[in-house]
Amino acid sequence: MASRSLGLIMHGVTGRMGLNQHLIRSIVAIRNQGGVTLSNGDKVMPDPVLIGRDAEKIEALAREQGIARFGTNLDAALENRADTVFFDAGTTQMRPTLLAKALRAGKHVYCEKPIATNLAEAVQICQQAQLGPETWCGAGQAVPARPAQAGHAAPRGFLRPHAQRAHRLRLLGF
Repeated sequence: MASRSLGLIMHGVTGRMGLNQHLIRSIVAIRNQGGVTLSNGDKVMPDPVLIGRDAEKIEALAREQGIARFGTNLDAALENRADTVFFDAGTTQMRPTLLAKALRAGKHVYCEKPIATNLAEAVQICQQAQLGPETWCGAGQAVPARPAQAGHAAPRGFLRPHAQRAHRLRLLGF
């Protein structure tokens, strides 16, 4: 049984949804249980880097949750090839710009919903997700609906209802 790290950039985790639902109840809980066990017995351990605007607040949160990596420089975080997933639970007004930046950096994207403040921005993000070679985009409790994996002809980047965590990890190459 091998153990693999899943580097993820977590932005917006000082807010209620980002902190409670995504950081504490999901990522920290998974880490505390020893990771996610795949069907072949391998383990995947989330390795988050917390990114926020307030350096003191993000450092205190990281230390409180036992997370070693944190900072305020999103661009530097996006440059790290070991971090393959970008998560955003910040403000909806910032989201389209942040998602576009993460997709351009070749990251898989998972965010709180909605993905934009209007339809034109949302369509633009979905179109950009379709351009990436293997990136996927999910919002809220959703995973991508790709024809090969989902069994229907939805374009890459569009979503279908929530599936199990293990399915998400398989899509990420685990």
